[in-house]
Amino acid sequence: MPPTDYTVIRRPGRKTLCIRIAPDNRVEVLAPSFLNARQIADFVAEKQAWIAAKQHYNRHVRRPYRPSSCENGETFRILGCIHRLHLVSGGDEPAIRRAGERLEVRLPDVHDATKGLQLIEDWYRTFALGYLTELCGRLAGRIGVIPASIGIKSYRSRWGSCHADGRIYFNWRIIMAPAHVVRYVAVHELCHLLHANHSKAFWRSVADHEPDYREAIEWLKINGLTLAL
Repeated sequence: MPPTDYTVIRRPGRKTLCIRIAPDNRVEVLAPSFLNARQIADFVAEKQAWIAAKQHYNRHVRRPYRPSSCENGETFRILGCIHRLHLVSGGDEPAIRRAGERLEVRLPDVHDATKGLQLIEDWYRTFALGYLTELCGRLAGRIGVIPASIGIKSYRSRWGSCHADGRIYFNWRIIMAPAHVVRYVAVHELCHLLHANHSKAFWRSVADHEPDYREAIEWLKINGLTLAL
């Protein structure tokens, strides 16, 4: 097996080595400042089989990210359902609405893809906040928790976060996933109000309210990169 090319990232205060495989199969090694290059290389060598397996998964199982171009007929997903983009020219102000299985976007210049995609992202954010606020309101009572607030953020590598003071944030892109996957992410974060870690007790709580959570996790592993503009 050929040696792995990798980038070393040293972080102050870090005590252990960690290998991170990016979606494009770049290998990053998070390392403490006190370890030398030889020690890091030995660690990577020990993990060759694991690295190869992860890279094979990325190449052959995970669905790749393909950027949107904001062209007529392009598909966008809302709660897993396909909506085709219908561009309309005219008016002084951009506008957007969901009409059945279409996402209608009105632009002064239909060739302005940047403005069109920004309008679509803003719509997604607004829809995600309303949907997730209502969903968490229904789930919280069943789980027995009271979140302090629900918000939307743009995370790079997570679908949600729960803060110690009860604030919960979701990655707005999750609203593109099927409804049962969105529900799992909501249950996951709400259960962190009961358990601040990923202990066995935490996963029991998740399973109590979302029995098929493993299927949702696998769906995100395979399709997560596609939830983007």
